[in-house]
Amino acid sequence: MNPRRPSRLQWEGVRTSAPPGVVGPVRLGSEPWFLVLTLGLVAAGIFVASAVVHFHVALGGEGEPSGVLQSIVVSLYDGLGFVPTLYLSVLLALWAGIAFVSGKLGNPLRRIFAALLLTFCLSVLAAVVGGQGGSIGTSAAARLCAVLGSTLTTAILAVMCFAALLLSTEWFFFRFFLRLSGASSVPSLVDIDDVGLSQAEEDLLAARS
Repeated sequence: MNPRRPSRLQWEGVRTSAPPGVVGPVRLGSEPWFLVLTLGLVAAGIFVASAVVHFHVALGGEGEPSGVLQSIVVSLYDGLGFVPTLYLSVLLALWAGIAFVSGKLGNPLRRIFAALLLTFCLSVLAAVVGGQGGSIGTSAAARLCAVLGSTLTTAILAVMCFAALLLSTEWFFFRFFLRLSGASSVPSLVDIDDVGLSQAEEDLLAARS
């Protein structure tokens, strides 16, 4: 009797569920550099969000920066606009805070790409509908409207903004709140207990071949 061989999903389950530091993903929550990095990103996101709100509401989006940090905020405001910059800074603070609490980075490159895509789409959409989209959004909106028209451009950008919002928040932080509530995470293919074929089924297949 031949021993049953583990299926591909079983091997993947072994690789993905291995203890940290052996094969699977390493939990970084106890690393000092990770704590400093995540807390620093939270502080940076909160600072940019509060500074851009103050610059837009209190100063009316006008004024000369008097320092390096203010220059960064004003550059983001002038290039992207108020709402896109605010969304970008809030997403930065939220994801850094989630990484600090969970101790895991997750998929940082995918989240960064989705956040930048959302920021760009919001900037262009704000410029199309007559809002403050910044120099980047205004330039892109003028080119898109010249080719597609304002109505079609608005519809496409609205769909893209919604899709980018879902991607950048990973369905509004669904998995994080699920883990926070104590429920088990949503099962994936590698979590399914694939027992493969039974011995009788293997013998039948061997006889037919």
